Amino acid sequence: MKKTRVYILLLVVLLASLTMAFREDLFLVSKNLDIFASLYKEININYVEETNPADLMRNGIDAMLGGLDPYTEYIPESEIEDYKLKYVSTQYGGIGIGTLNIEGKLYVNEISENNPAYKQDIRPGDQITRINNVEVQGKDRNQVSQLMRGPKGSAVSLVIIREGTVLNKTLTREEIKQPNVSYSGMLDGQIGYIRLDKFLENSGQEVKDALENINKEKPKGLILDLRNNGGGILQEAVKIVNLFVGKDVLVVTQKGRNPEKTVAYKTVSEPIAPNLPLIVLVNNGSASASEIVAGALQDLDRAIVVGQRSFGKGLVQQTFSLPYNSLVKVTVAKYYTPSGRCIQALDYAHKDQNGMAEKFADSVMKAFDTKAGRTVYNGNGVYPDVFVAPVKYSPITISLVSKNLFFDYANSYKKANKTVPNVKTFQISDADYNLSLIHI
Repeated sequence: MKKTRVYILLLVVLLASLTMAFREDLFLVSKNLDIFASLYKEININYVEETNPADLMRNGIDAMLGGLDPYTEYIPESEIEDYKLKYVSTQYGGIGIGTLNIEGKLYVNEISENNPAYKQDIRPGDQITRINNVEVQGKDRNQVSQLMRGPKGSAVSLVIIREGTVLNKTLTREEIKQPNVSYSGMLDGQIGYIRLDKFLENSGQEVKDALENINKEKPKGLILDLRNNGGGILQEAVKIVNLFVGKDVLVVTQKGRNPEKTVAYKTVSEPIAPNLPLIVLVNNGSASASEIVAGALQDLDRAIVVGQRSFGKGLVQQTFSLPYNSLVKVTVAKYYTPSGRCIQALDYAHKDQNGMAEKFADSVMKAFDTKAGRTVYNGNGVYPDVFVAPVKYSPITISLVSKNLFFDYANSYKKANKTVPNVKTFQISDADYNLSLIHI
């Protein structure tokens, strides 16, 4: 009886201390909000020069979030469509072109087949000078993107220059879909190949569809290429792992300071390729959801990871609604692969005197065991089972790319040739080389 009273007393003391701490946190929040609001008002009223209230507030918000990590960010209403395209959806209202800025001038460098630009004979190499009567010279990619995109069915006018001739084009925007899987098919040796560029909406289904088509060819193995894939939606990564491992298998656990953000994600269905030999390609541009897939398949000994060490982003973000149709994306948790390791490379909680996050030291890394007992380590990304040195380009190649000479030559070649040979068998001839000397 006496012990029970002691336990009850300890519980009461604990609850009281937690309540006091909670009230203190609320007081500090309220206090600092009052200070900020008063400061904001006094600056707007009394500063010697004219101020822009919206810019002041945005700068204050960005400075506050900038002290956390680069993934926690504020998204005003004007930037929500770009945010959705970057992090959520692969669909938007547009005309289906890619652009390239060369010395302040905007050029078309890519056309998507069967989209408005393709139908209206917009060509790579065309210089765009005006969009909806707005001069584009000097504008950055985001500004150009906002001019190009709009509601499905709306019109957009372009003024372009092609070989010295000025052309006016009016196009009707359509729903543009950018696939997550940019290529899939069979390689030599009866090996399947899937190139996954991002983990946005429907990426799991796209990989599944590609894998089912490859399975019809009775492959001897499969390569899942995640190089330079910066990630996306965590749940899509879980779906992709589920294609290769059995039901009710732990794929990833996210753990946050808020207990509600601690969630374990398991596979929910039977796999469609449980025994197909699998290789996952990664490099230092493979991040986030890419690392979840590579790390989980490595921990479960379901795949061989090949390439270079991945980027090392072990943080999970969640989006919250704010007033006036704005959003904030907040890092709410870290994620852990099935063996229990977190592959986060930078320590944003402890920064140097210049405010830069530093990499976790090798001395603090811990060893973990895969399902079969192999040793893997936390921190600094997913280290491949088979390391392949990255390709190093010569200085002349880098110069050719940076000066956009490949772009110039491709346009010259297309003008000189009505048809383009099969890319698998194409070889440059002396005549083709001489074309480069003439036009570049």
